[in-house]
Amino acid sequence: MRYYTQLSEDEIRAICLCYPYKELITGFKKCSRDFSALMPGHRPQSISEENGRNLIANNPRSNLTAKMVEVLLSSWMPKIDGFVKEQIADGKETDYAYIVAFSDLGFPSFARIYFHLSGECFGDERISAIESGAAALSAEKERAKEQDVFVTTSKKIEELRRQKDGELKEKEQEIKKKGSEIKSLSRALSEEREKTAALLEENKQIE
Repeated sequence: MRYYTQLSEDEIRAICLCYPYKELITGFKKCSRDFSALMPGHRPQSISEENGRNLIANNPRSNLTAKMVEVLLSSWMPKIDGFVKEQIADGKETDYAYIVAFSDLGFPSFARIYFHLSGECFGDERISAIESGAAALSAEKERAKEQDVFVTTSKKIEELRRQKDGELKEKEQEIKKKGSEIKSLSRALSEEREKTAALLEENKQIE
C-alpha cells in the first residue's frame, strides 16, 4: 500500500474520524468480508456515520481500515495536487492554494498528514500556518452557510405569513359577503312576514 503503511496510528484515526459518510458505506460494502469480521451480523448501510467512523478509528490496523484509508487517500492526494497546480497556474500563491484545498476537503488538519505523505519540504511553522488558514476559511464558510440557511428560512416564513394574510383576508371578505347576504335574506323574510300578516288581516275583515 502506497499511503497507509506510512501513517502512524494517530494519523489513521484522524483520517477515520473525518471519513465522508457516503464513501464510508460504499467502502464497507466493497470490503464486506472485512466489515463482517469486525461487525458480524450487521449490514453496512445500517451503520450510522458516527459508529462507522469509530469502527475503523478504533481498529486502525485492521484489514478493513487499511483498505478504506488507502482508497480515500488515493483519491484525496491527487485531487489536492491537481487543485494546487491549477491555482498556481492561475497566479495564486502556493500557500493560499493549499489553504483553499484543505478547506474544500472539509479536513483542515489533513494538511500535516498530506505534507508527511507527499514529501514536500515545508517547515513546521509553515504547515501550521496553512492548517490554521484552512480551519479559519472552513469556519467562515460554515458561518456563511448558516447565514444562507437563516436568510432562506426567514424568506420562507415571510412568504408563509403573506400567504396566510392573503387567505385570512379572503376569509374575511367571504364572511362579510355572507353577512350581507344574511341581512338581505332577513329583510326579505321580514317583508314577506309583513305581507302575510297584512293579507291575514284583510281576510279577517272580509269575513
